[in-house]
Amino acid sequence: MNLEKIFQKAWKIYKNNFLSVVGGYFLLGIISLLVFTVFSFPSLIHASPLLVKIFLSTHPLSEGEVKELVFQYLSSINLSAFLIPLILGAILGVLVFIVLQMGYLSFLVRLGKGKRAKATIREIFEDARYFALRALAQFFLSILIGLTFFVPPILSAVFRNHLVTAVLLFLGITGIVIVFFFLTFWEQCIVIYDAGVIEAMKRSYRKVRKNIFDTLLLLIIIWIIAIAVSMIESVIPLIPSLLFTPYAKIVYIEACKTFKER
Repeated sequence: MNLEKIFQKAWKIYKNNFLSVVGGYFLLGIISLLVFTVFSFPSLIHASPLLVKIFLSTHPLSEGEVKELVFQYLSSINLSAFLIPLILGAILGVLVFIVLQMGYLSFLVRLGKGKRAKATIREIFEDARYFALRALAQFFLSILIGLTFFVPPILSAVFRNHLVTAVLLFLGITGIVIVFFFLTFWEQCIVIYDAGVIEAMKRSYRKVRKNIFDTLLLLIIIWIIAIAVSMIESVIPLIPSLLFTPYAKIVYIEACKTFKER
């Protein structure tokens, strides 16, 4: 069975390169967080008294008390001066992560090329620079595709037709799920085949169409594991995701390489 071999090969790559695979993904998060911190620093400094009250309180604060402190703080400051650096930092942090993630996928592809395959952390940054424009184009095109499905329900809501809005919203969400199901291997196709954004979109569609049941089963397995990981994170924060996400990315890469288009 293709899926069994895919998971086995992904596990072998993950296990044999554990430190570099997990360390590389951890580095992505740290750099993105650093970018966010640097650009939102004025907001964080301004909010430091509030953060001290919340996190260094002599007694545990209830949810209501935290909300009251936040409301009092926001009502006493220049909101735009606080939010602009925070939003700017968040946007730049996300964009940096998107670009670095494409370099990280390319790094994982290199590791899966055979017994003698080698890749260094430095290549994450080199490949990120190479794929940067395509990574950003793919990200913004994904947002545009998602937004187009919400235009009809938004217009219906403006005219206050609640029934039509509900139906259109349901159809919009269904449409998004179907479209992005066929784009499961979009990022992977960009990296594996050095394809353009539109060409990679077409190749992902062909792969999923040809292997629709295997793709669906693959996603279900990954989602079930992800749910289990999120449950573990309620006890042990961050570490389960840090360990599982790189493995999931390798699984998608190996599936993309294995599934035929025709």
